[in-house]
Amino acid sequence: GTAAARKQIMGNLPEDKLAGATPFVYCAIDMYGPWTVTDLPKARHSMKTWRVMFSCFATKAVAILACPGYDTDSYSLTYIRFCASYGTPSRICMDLGPQILKHANSHIDMNVMVQEAGRAGTKWVFGPKGCS
Repeated sequence: GTAAARKQIMGNLPEDKLAGATPFVYCAIDMYGPWTVTDLPKARHSMKTWRVMFSCFATKAVAILACPGYDTDSYSLTYIRFCASYGTPSRICMDLGPQILKHANSHIDMNVMVQEAGRAGTKWVFGPKGCS
């Protein structure tokens, strides 16, 4: 006999990943690090920095910005720099991984970030289920 044709079984993709949107309208954020970097004006001085990665669901574009500290103000300023360059996202997904959960209560107040982004019309979703 003949072999039956096989079909790929795949789950439905969220609208964010299929939308024909401009870059970073729907995106995910991840923070990682730290890295020790050398201060250029003072060659003998070094400091820790973190990276904040913005991944676009629609276009798969990636933007990585340096974040000078692991605190609410530094994270907020990094987000503001991102919005100034790429526009304000409609929806942001963030997986609260172990690093964020370990330090968020004492360093980064995510409630402040959600409120600030919400004023500009951004919906902030914490995943992974809300982000996939």
